This record gives sequence, structure tokens and C-alpha cells, in this order.
Amino acid sequence: MCLLTFIPEYTTPTIEDLTNGAYNNPDGFGYAVHAGTSIIHNSGLNFDQILDEFMAVRAKHSGPALFHSRITTHGGTSLDNCHPFQVGRDTQTVMAHNGMLPIAAKNGKSDTRIYAEEMIPQMGGSTILNSKKMRKNMAKFARGSKLVFLSANPDVQNDYTIINEKDGHYDKDGIWWSNNSYTYARYSYSGSGMYTTGWSKKTDADLYVPRDYYDSPTTTIDCSYVDADGNPMWAELWTCAQCDHQEYFDDMNIDLADLCPQCDACWFCESERLLCSCYEPQSNLVTDYESEKLVPAALQRGNYDGVIDFF
Repeated sequence: MCLLTFIPEYTTPTIEDLTNGAYNNPDGFGYAVHAGTSIIHNSGLNFDQILDEFMAVRAKHSGPALFHSRITTHGGTSLDNCHPFQVGRDTQTVMAHNGMLPIAAKNGKSDTRIYAEEMIPQMGGSTILNSKKMRKNMAKFARGSKLVFLSANPDVQNDYTIINEKDGHYDKDGIWWSNNSYTYARYSYSGSGMYTTGWSKKTDADLYVPRDYYDSPTTTIDCSYVDADGNPMWAELWTCAQCDHQEYFDDMNIDLADLCPQCDACWFCESERLLCSCYEPQSNLVTDYESEKLVPAALQRGNYDGVIDFF
């Protein structure tokens, strides 16, 4: 999945938000800061090191910036695949990405790295960012993904460009986030080191359903109603952020709502199973329905909730 953050000039995210994002996206980190005539950037596998370096650079330079925390989807977990990436041979332009591009990983290179280092140069290099038509083509190609470019190249008109900006959101401080994974903490169960997620109790009937997706009207439509007996009934129409498939969910079929049946991705954050972090933890221990024993929540419910369900 990853978390991509665009930081306008004269603003800085809180350390808490960046740290939460890193815990939820722990496979590599990077930053870039516009310094007038150059882009200062670095990446690494040690979050504390990258965070300290970013904060030090940010204290000196107030231009537009970005921060990226990665979850490995395409390519290996390595320093070479940490965002941001230089765009071709343009040392004054970098890009970072959140999502999955329709590019097959090869030779250990991630989809984003191939796009930045090989495909954009073939399309004309960083100056294609000047073209509204090319930006539209990029948005269509990267449908379901978000891209942020920073450029100090005098041939590139804008200091920054966000592709599919509408798919992220701005917080109260004007900072743009590609998803909400910086807003909550995840927990791990003993013995695995694997981050997991759980469920929130919504009814008194021992039924567990996902919390509303950050009250976003663009991804869920409230279809709740009052039945003939006067009982309030919960229902929602969900739209998958990855493939736009829609499904109606209520108390009768909510257990089928863990992944989109069309593309096998999380409904809202587009992550593959195991990587989704849209659900708040219910508890570290829950009762397994078959054995009637207390087990780690990650082993009990949801295809993405435990290693045993990953296939």
C-alpha cells in the first residue's frame, strides 16, 4: 500500500503522524525537500535515521516536500526500492508513489522504480509534467494510485505535481496524505512480529463490522433504514477504490466484506490481503468460534488478518 505525504511550503507534519505512518508501512522510508535550485532527498530502511535527517533538512529549507513510507508489493524490500526516485537522468526531479502501477517488477526493481527510471524518460522525461494532456494520461495509467513529483528543473513549470490528487486528502494543516494509515496504530500478536488488524463492535448482537471508512462519502453510501417493526437497520453501499466494484452490505453479509470480490483488494485502501489497515483493532484475544478458545485476533477473522490466511 504505502503512505505518500505531500508537504506544502512552510509546513511540517507532526512526528506522531509520520511515525504512525511508518509503523503501518514499515518496509522503507524516504523524503525530498525543494531547496530552490535543487531537490534534497534520501531514503533508507531505518525510519528513525530518515526521520531525523528529514527534520533537520526541513528546519533549513521551507519549500515543498514529500515523505514516503513503503509496504513492499512489487520488487523486493531493499534500499534501492525505497522512494523517492530520480526521474531518469534529471537530478533535479524526483517522484514517489502510493498504490500499484500496472507494471511487472523485474530484476528486483519495483513498479515505481521502473516507471521513474525507465518509462517516464521514454515518454519525454520530466518536462511531460508541463503538459495537461500528459498529466491526464499519467492519471489514467496510474488509476487507483497517487504520484507526487518535486522538481527544481527550470524546464519544469511547477515546483510540485500531484497526480490523482483527489484520491488523497488534506488535513487541517494543509498537508496532503494519500491515505489514512497515519491516523491509527496497529498491533502485533506474540510470536510472529506481523502487524495485524481487527474489527470494531457495532451492534449489541455480537456482530463485528468494519468502521465506516473515515466517513468518506466518496467510498461509502449510507443505506441504513428503519424496518417495519421500528428497528434501526445498518446498511451501506461500498465502492472499491481499486476497481470501482460496488457491493451492498448489511448485518446479513458483512462477514463477506473483508476484500473486494472483483480484484481481491481492500475495499478502501487498495492493499492486498494482509496489508490492509483500514480496520481498528477489536482485541488482541478473541474467542474462536470452532474451538471456543481464546486465540490471537489475527488468526480468527478476516483473510488479511493472519499469516495462515495469506495465499
